[in-house]
Amino acid sequence: MLIKEDSGVRLVVQPEWLAILLVSAGLLSVALEAGRPWRARYILSRLSSSWMSREALLAAVFMLLCILQWQRPHAALQVLCAACAVGFMAAQGFLLYASRAVPAWNLAVLPPLLVVSSFYAGCGLNLINHSVSGAVRTMLPLAALIAGIGDWGIWRIYLRSVEWVQIRDPDHFPSQERLSGSEENPVHLMPLGLTGLCLLAASFTEAPFLFSVLAAVAGVGIFLSSSLQKYRILSELGNQREIRIHC
Repeated sequence: MLIKEDSGVRLVVQPEWLAILLVSAGLLSVALEAGRPWRARYILSRLSSSWMSREALLAAVFMLLCILQWQRPHAALQVLCAACAVGFMAAQGFLLYASRAVPAWNLAVLPPLLVVSSFYAGCGLNLINHSVSGAVRTMLPLAALIAGIGDWGIWRIYLRSVEWVQIRDPDHFPSQERLSGSEENPVHLMPLGLTGLCLLAASFTEAPFLFSVLAAVAGVGIFLSSSLQKYRILSELGNQREIRIHC
């Protein structure tokens, strides 16, 4: 939303509604996974101590601002939307960081990783949306490339941190979580290359179709890469500490 668009182009899905759809789907999945979705009415009762309550509040404010931005676009609303989005993503990271039973989540690098990763995924979805509409501008793949480089760098730091924790405290690290910091899936790097090609194609103004196709493929790769990254954090590295009783 912070990237200026051509007012004469009609997007398949407006960015504001795309953001609302994704946030709503995420909150719904969490509510269903919790097993007692009817207790969601109490979620705002612990704002002073619960990151989940803060996450829900930021999500609600963010969606409200998105609707206002869709109805009456204004630069100030864009800034507020961006601030709430960063706060919402950070709250997700601190929610995991506060789970002391999971050693791979008790790392200070995790909240910023989730913020950058979510922004990277958002760039990917916007690349798909804009390419289908034929409205891709150079600024969007450039933002995706910068976010991708940042995501890759923080992801490497996170893997090194997990490896260091395993070496420092092997007795309290579940054996099924052991991995080497060098175990990086090449799928994380492929979208970066595609985004670079997309930027290169942007210099050939006589080939707009090639630019749109590369943008769409890069967008799909970015979203899948970011989803895989979160899956590894939540599933592969989401096991609790081993509890040992010595008699």
